[in-house]
Amino acid sequence: MRFRLAGHDAWQTAKTRNLSSSGVLFRSRHLLSAGTMVDLEIELNEGFPVTASHVRARGAVVRQLKDESGAQDGWFVAVRYEEYRLERQPQVKFPAPLPARLPFTPLPSHR
Repeated sequence: MRFRLAGHDAWQTAKTRNLSSSGVLFRSRHLLSAGTMVDLEIELNEGFPVTASHVRARGAVVRQLKDESGAQDGWFVAVRYEEYRLERQPQVKFPAPLPARLPFTPLPSHR
């Protein structure tokens, strides 16, 4: 996912930790204060790269917590959506369409 301060151009990357219809929890290298408005873009790949969806949202930071796991410096940031929309990405187009019926060639018998 990526986010930016509302009204700014510079996007920052983050790692989604939890996602719901009301908001998102993500891990960021940047501290965001409660009340800060952010724009979000979240990729939902449903496990298959050819059927991806994209969430675009604007929301307010409701809380943040220092990540003390020791792996890296960072913050867990919770954002409540003010508005969002789900956009379906077009499926991958293969170079040539497949024929309606593929020719059937039986496998050789192993006796």
